[in-house]
Amino acid sequence: MAKFEDLLGDENYDEGAVVGALAGLVSISRESENVIWKGASSRLTAAQRIVVYLLARIAMESVGVIAEIPAGPKEICGGTGMPGGTVRPRLMELHDQLRIVGREKRKYWIPPHAVPLAVEYIGGE
Repeated sequence: MAKFEDLLGDENYDEGAVVGALAGLVSISRESENVIWKGASSRLTAAQRIVVYLLARIAMESVGVIAEIPAGPKEICGGTGMPGGTVRPRLMELHDQLRIVGREKRKYWIPPHAVPLAVEYIGGE
């Protein structure tokens, strides 16, 4: 007989999907602990830029550049170069309507199960 325990599993980030989505858009500076935006990122909308930044934080945490993936609105503003009046409404949209971004205690992130949706949203493969 099947048991509930049979459904248990770890939820991990798909490294290949994250790296593939970010290729050509950003690189990561270990020294400054920042995202470096590349030329191809100029085609992104404000909401797509936020998603790319949050995907980059997954990679940054994975390689030890930052301590945690979730970021507050001020960090996101600093990392994307966009003002709060642009970032905050887009975060609400990404969380409430599109369900790409998780939110807890005023911090935002892309959960592992939402990576495919995030990649699709930014026009990735």
